[in-house]
Amino acid sequence: MATDLTWFTVSLNFRLNSFLWKIPLQWDPTRNRFVFKPGGIRTFFWWYFVMWIVVGVISMGSAVYVIYGQMYQPKPYISLVSPLQFGTLLPVCGFTLGMGIIVGMGQAEYNALFLNRILQLYDDIYQQTANIGWRQKKGGRSRIKNIFGIEMPSLVMEDGRLDKFGLTLFVALTPLPFAATLPSLVMATGIERRDVYKFVLEDILPFSVSVDSFPIILLRILLVYVLFAEVYRMIAFLIVVMVIPARLYAKIVENLMESGSVGSAAGTLPPQIRRFHQIRILNQEIEKNLATRIFLLMAIGLVISTCLNFCAIRFVHSSMALGIYIMFPFGAFVVLNLIVTLLAVGIRIHENSVETLFQWKKGINSFTRESAQWKKTLGAMQPLKYYVGLNGHNFFDVKKSLMSTYMVIILEQTIDLLLALPSVRVLQG
Repeated sequence: MATDLTWFTVSLNFRLNSFLWKIPLQWDPTRNRFVFKPGGIRTFFWWYFVMWIVVGVISMGSAVYVIYGQMYQPKPYISLVSPLQFGTLLPVCGFTLGMGIIVGMGQAEYNALFLNRILQLYDDIYQQTANIGWRQKKGGRSRIKNIFGIEMPSLVMEDGRLDKFGLTLFVALTPLPFAATLPSLVMATGIERRDVYKFVLEDILPFSVSVDSFPIILLRILLVYVLFAEVYRMIAFLIVVMVIPARLYAKIVENLMESGSVGSAAGTLPPQIRRFHQIRILNQEIEKNLATRIFLLMAIGLVISTCLNFCAIRFVHSSMALGIYIMFPFGAFVVLNLIVTLLAVGIRIHENSVETLFQWKKGINSFTRESAQWKKTLGAMQPLKYYVGLNGHNFFDVKKSLMSTYMVIILEQTIDLLLALPSVRVLQG
C-alpha cells in the first residue's frame, strides 16, 4: 500500500535531482501527483542537449569508436578489458534514451494523465483524498529528523507493521543522486582515468595537447558526471513511473478480490463489477502502449543484466579501481530487482483477477433470476492480462512461467559470455 514514506521518498528523490537540468515530467509533493510542464527544445534545451548530444552522440559514439578501433586497428596499450567495459555502456545509454522518450519526449503529457489516473483510482478505492500529502501531519505518527529540509515520516505504518515497501524505495532511490558523483571522484583523485572519452580525444586533439592536461581532465570529469547523473535519474524514473504505479494497480485488484460477494440491490450493477469494468477499460486503453514498453524493457534489461553480470564476475580480480568496479555488481542487483518486481506485479495482477472472478462466480446463489443474470455476466468477463509485444503485435502474455524462463535466459547468456571470453589475466595481457 502507498504510505507516507513512499511519497516522501519520491519527493526527496525529485528534490535531490532538482539542481539538474529540468525535464517535462515533474512531481507535485503537496498532492502526490505528476505534473506535465509543456515546452519544447527552447524550454528544456539543456535536457535535450544532455540526452541527444552527451548520451546519444558523444558517449555512445565514443564507445562504438573505441570498440570498432580495437577490432580492426588495435592499440597495444589498450587491453581487452576496456572495450568490454565500454560495451556495457551501449545498452545503458540506450536504456537512458528510451526512458527519456517515455518520460519527456512526446509522451510526457500522456504519461502524466495515465499515472495520475491510476493514483486517483487508488485514492478513490481506499477513500483517500488527492490533497493529503506526506507533508500533512497525522495523529499518532512519530517523526524522525528532517532530511534536506523535508520532514521524514515514520517507518512504521498505522497498523504497527514496518513499511517494507516504502523502506525499500527509500534505500533504492535515495543513494542514486549521490552515486553519480562516484565515477567523477575516482577520476578527479587520479585513481582511475581510463574513461571512454580519453581514447577518442587522443585521436582528435593535436599532438601538442595532452589528454591528461588539467582542462581536458576537467572536461572528461564533467562528461562522466553528466552521463551518470542522467543514467541514475532515469533509473529512478523507471521506479517512480512504472514500479510504484504497478504496485498500486496490483493493490487495486487485490482490493477487489477481498471485497466479497457481488450481491446488489435489484436492477443495479454491483459496485465490485462496476469497478472491475472500470479497471478493465483502463487496461485496454494502455494495452498496446504497455506491451511495447514491456518488450523494450525486457529486451534492454536482458542485455544490460547479462553484461553487468559478466563484468561483475570477470573483473573481480582485475586491477580496476574499486569505485569503478562496484558499479557493476550494484547495477546488476538493481536491474535484476527491477525486472523481478515488474514481472511479478503483472503476474500477480493476472492471477488475482482470475481468482477474483472465480470466487465471485462461486459465491452466487443460482436459484434466483437475478443471481443467474449476474452469473452469466461474470461468465462473460475476462481476467486482466498483460502482453509482451511491439507496435500492436503481441508475442506472448505475462504469466507465471515467463519469470523462470526470463531468469534462465539471463543465466544462460551470462554463462555463454564467461565461456566465450578469456580470463581477466588474459584480457589484461
